[in-house]
Amino acid sequence: MPIDGNPWEPRSTSTPWQRALQELIDGAALIVAPAGTQLLGHDRPGQALAVIKGVVRVFTWTTSGHRVTTGYARPGDQVGVDSVLSGSDNHGAEALNDATLAVLSLESLRNLVIRRPELGWALAEHLAEQAVDATCRLVDGTVRPVTARVARHLLELAEHSSDEGIMVRISHRRLADAVGTAREVVTRALGELRGNGIIETDLRLIRVLDRDALARAADAVR
Repeated sequence: MPIDGNPWEPRSTSTPWQRALQELIDGAALIVAPAGTQLLGHDRPGQALAVIKGVVRVFTWTTSGHRVTTGYARPGDQVGVDSVLSGSDNHGAEALNDATLAVLSLESLRNLVIRRPELGWALAEHLAEQAVDATCRLVDGTVRPVTARVARHLLELAEHSSDEGIMVRISHRRLADAVGTAREVVTRALGELRGNGIIETDLRLIRVLDRDALARAADAVR
């Protein structure tokens, strides 16, 4: 499906599920979501989406209403299939930057699995991997210090540019929301990373100066 003249196409190393996802994307309706758009949530109808362009944050809510990040979806990933199949509305998703997504038809997915039963297993594996990753992320968030959690999110959100190096385009407030803490706490954590020469910060832009050091900071447990 052409997006700005450049269709997303699964690489030769893509999984069977990703190749099936491309079949579902072909001919699907598109939506364009500006940064900050909530795509899934309590007040949004359940739908399954495939990311064509941009980065989408996937999250759930605590009993107190705070959002907790469970993963990030990038081009070639899906969001919402698990929620639609389970009937749960306890997962949300928002575009972190300007995103383009394909609206997946569950009828088309069902027909595809009927025609090619092996894809049913591929989908089960994919959703199981997502569930394990989300569980590990939630547990990780309870044992690692805030600076390590901030570093982990920066690694996951980093963009590579030949002109500007490794960058993360995100505000302190949105980063705090993703990490699950207060803006002031994230600002202090960024100050620590900046003081160690790992990053530079600007308005809505964080430049990674030392990716290896950032990875070590992300692995810290105290």
